[in-house]
This record gives sequence, structure tokens and C-alpha cells, in this order.
Amino acid sequence: MRGAKGSLLERPNASRVLEEIRKAGRAASAQLGPGQRMQMAFAISMDALRLCRAGLNTQGFSESQVCAIMDEKGR
Repeated sequence: MRGAKGSLLERPNASRVLEEIRKAGRAASAQLGPGQRMQMAFAISMDALRLCRAGLNTQGFSESQVCAIMDEKGR
């Protein structure tokens, strides 16, 4: 079902540069085996957790508050 033009559900057209970047990324990951993809996904998720913790620390939360927030997000 397509919404009216200008609807929030309609996606804008991606730029050609962005499409080329995406194609290059897909081609590179297509050569990897399933185990290597899982390792990459795990590494990315760990980096995201570290960034989230660093952001909370930067905002002035104590380490115990950061742990509580991160535990709550995991649930």
C-alpha cells in the first residue's frame, strides 16, 4: 500500500554516491563466510555498547547509573 506523495511512509530516493558505497560494502561482505560475518556483527555490537557507555559517562552519569541503564536496555 502506497501512501500519498509526501507521506512519512514513503522513502526518498537514495543518491547515486550512496548506492555505490552500499554496493561496494555488499560485494565485500559477500566474500566472507558465515563465521566471519558473525564475528564482524559481534565486533560492531560491542563497539556500539562501548559508545553508548561512553556517551552516558560523558553526560555525567556515575558508573553504577550507567550499569543500571545498560541493564535496563538489555531487557
